Amino acid sequence: MTLGVLGPYRRYGIGTHKKGFLVLMFVGTKLLDHILSQAQNQTRTTPTQPVKTLYLHVQTTNQEAVDWYTKRGFIIEQTIEGYYRNIEDRDAHILVRKLE
Repeated sequence: MTLGVLGPYRRYGIGTHKKGFLVLMFVGTKLLDHILSQAQNQTRTTPTQPVKTLYLHVQTTNQEAVDWYTKRGFIIEQTIEGYYRNIEDRDAHILVRKLE
């Protein structure tokens, strides 16, 4: 799943315009809530295969996304140079959130 505004479009107000920002935050929050709910359900229904950790990656230059995820319990675990191959700003932070 990818959610966000691509770098070249970030300065057009899509994410900062009051309505656009609210839509992105609402959708992002709802999707993350759904993922967390599914992880909890998986852990409840199959306790021998619990979901213990969520992982995601974010471009190192996308501080807004890093801030958004860290406010929701994720931490930067690792930074990988050249993670992305087909986009500018190829470096990525790997963020994790422990669910236990």
